[in-house]
Amino acid sequence: MDYTYKQIEELIGRLHGVHPDRRVALLGRIKHFQRLGWPEGSNVGKGTRVRYDTRRTLSLVIAFELLDVGVTPDRAVALLRSHLTIFPVSFLAALRAYRGTLGAVQISDAKIDGKDVKSYFGGEGDALLVISPSSMRYLKWAHDDERERLGEASFLTSEPELIASFLRSSNLRQAAVLNISILIADFVEVARSLGPVDLSEVEEDLQKWVDDLHIKLELEFHEHSQT
Repeated sequence: MDYTYKQIEELIGRLHGVHPDRRVALLGRIKHFQRLGWPEGSNVGKGTRVRYDTRRTLSLVIAFELLDVGVTPDRAVALLRSHLTIFPVSFLAALRAYRGTLGAVQISDAKIDGKDVKSYFGGEGDALLVISPSSMRYLKWAHDDERERLGEASFLTSEPELIASFLRSSNLRQAAVLNISILIADFVEVARSLGPVDLSEVEEDLQKWVDDLHIKLELEFHEHSQT
């Protein structure tokens, strides 16, 4: 997957049903994300073309989904950067289910009402990404220890009934729920309307993205433990 800026504009526009004659605001939001350094490597200045690979493309796609649930661009970027693996893992789980290449996707550990909901996602049912509004509101200003706590206030599940347990155990009144399975299905349909899409290649890219982030987390953990 390798898109130009123009193709990214078209892809995001079609995903959100924005008429071609009314895309000035859409372009403004894409450029705003670029100024915030999102996706990573996209803020390269004038005269340099940015190629949108799988990581950059889906990083921007999920950022616009967060805008749709009321998150401001700067908070969306802070949230995406803090959660690290949860977003690409969600994409990978949903794409595997879409393709029928089911297999447990390893993610970090968490328990809600004594039930493990975060260590593995098996791909059965829709991939529901649940995000705490506390993360959205306060992440930008939180201290390091608070960032870690807020970063844990989200999880991936295929069992909708666990959402209520999540709210109770976290003492939250509300949470944003993103159906990543529907998002991926819509994304694939729109992407195919722009040209051929090799889903096996996209899955490989997502797996590498997840693996790279796990390695990064392990290195950061070792560095932190030695200080």
